[in-house]
Amino acid sequence: MQEDPSEEARSGRAFDRPWIIRLALTGVIIGAASLSAYWVFLVPIFESPDEVVHFDYALNLYSAGRLISAREPFHAWNTPIPPLNPNPKTSVVHVYTSYLIDASDLKTIRFNPTKRVVSDYGTSAFYNDLDRNAPDERSGDMDGKPRNIFSFVTVYPYGYYSAVAAWMGVLGHFSHRLSVLYFGARLFSVSLLIASLLLTYAICVELRFSAWRAVLVTAIIGFFPLTSFVSSYVQPDNLAFTLVMLCCYLALLIKRKADWRLLLLLGLSLGALCVTKYQYYACVLIAVMGMLAACRLSGSLKNVSWKSLFALTLLPSLLFASVQVWINYGSQMEPLIANRDPLQGFKEASTGVMGFTGFVLNGIASAFGNFFIGGPMFDSFLGTFGWMDTPLVIVSPGFDYFIRSIVRIIVLITLVLLLVRVKQIAPRLIVAVRRGHWRSALRVSFGNPLLNSFWLFAAFLFGFAVLAGDYYAGQGRYWFPFMLPIFLIGTHYAPLAVANHKIRGTLSNSLTAMLALYCVVGSCFAIRSLLARFYEH
Repeated sequence: MQEDPSEEARSGRAFDRPWIIRLALTGVIIGAASLSAYWVFLVPIFESPDEVVHFDYALNLYSAGRLISAREPFHAWNTPIPPLNPNPKTSVVHVYTSYLIDASDLKTIRFNPTKRVVSDYGTSAFYNDLDRNAPDERSGDMDGKPRNIFSFVTVYPYGYYSAVAAWMGVLGHFSHRLSVLYFGARLFSVSLLIASLLLTYAICVELRFSAWRAVLVTAIIGFFPLTSFVSSYVQPDNLAFTLVMLCCYLALLIKRKADWRLLLLLGLSLGALCVTKYQYYACVLIAVMGMLAACRLSGSLKNVSWKSLFALTLLPSLLFASVQVWINYGSQMEPLIANRDPLQGFKEASTGVMGFTGFVLNGIASAFGNFFIGGPMFDSFLGTFGWMDTPLVIVSPGFDYFIRSIVRIIVLITLVLLLVRVKQIAPRLIVAVRRGHWRSALRVSFGNPLLNSFWLFAAFLFGFAVLAGDYYAGQGRYWFPFMLPIFLIGTHYAPLAVANHKIRGTLSNSLTAMLALYCVVGSCFAIRSLLARFYEH
């Protein structure tokens, strides 16, 4: 007797068909990208952290049509502007940047929650006036003057900015309107989000999560309020997210099937990450190279020599980094903010043993609270937009405090479960080493470059926060490239500490469901918070 097709549908097997999963994934990615694209136009011009300097660097490369070194003088599109921050020296920016700062009324609105954009902001009339009154591209007054005052040319690596400048160059073939260049640069971040979400799904599948679980995790990341915030403005963390995911995915593929072509792609991806954000590159590099070395020692990469392994993975980084050395060489520029030292607190407290000990203990307590209980880092990860002056408020301040209190409890429980999980795994690895199976222990320890790179970054950021003390001002967006391991730890790896299979599954599914619910509710109220902050007169 043949099985009734309806029985198959009720059993759920019909929903496991590949085309249905691909359709669901496509819907998730289109939905998340559309939400971020909406944010691109919802958030007023330059009302995102440090977007001024990021867009300005890309604009300079766009006008030059090439990379700019610190040795060459300023150009015809450069002009000085008064300081935007409390104590910095005068900056030199692109004339378009200076114009947009004034046209958007940035100095008045930023950090002032009582100020709103003009009533016609976002209308066609507003954008027409913005483009019509824009200055000529070469109307600056710094042409030929020495580059001896602050510029981000020597601060940030060139990778992301050259990519945005190339994209704006493509847009310039169709339109020279300033609004097209600006919002086109923002939309470039949305395109990077699409690539990052595809890689997120691919990594989950490679880690042997079910296809539907992978789709759900991809949706959680795509619709998390922080994702919409960061992926809607000009910010190098967007490219860092894509490249971190790409490096980890390629490493996992190499672990499963050794191929020199994959090694070369991994090397190129690491090189691109090196000239995008140094801190993410260092953490990913250590994790990936540790995995490759462990695989080579255990024999799974025996067809690749040590020389080829290091050449294919490290040579591109050296080549890409040499370009940054060329850019920085001979720089005579003065710092942006005089007498600002991020480790000043450490230097002040390291005069004696007791002072140093007290400083470190206070720093650990402060950093722990900042990261996990309710400091600026914790709060902005859950949702603080604009120049950190637009908090996400769900329903009302009182209800939002209640929600965040629940999140604090969940985070602390997750930390406890992680400690239990470490206690479960560490003795097994020690026993394996004592019995002579150290290669297997290495392979297990370095088997997941995604998690290991996250642990390294977390240790680096926490340690820096401890040493910087009160001088440290962290933001939740620093974690953006590691969104996937953060959520996998909370919803999958930490619950593994629970021995009972049923309780473990219930805990994992409950945490996943709560996280998904937060994304839905948070996305809706994030838009409401932005409208109230910038548009409600």
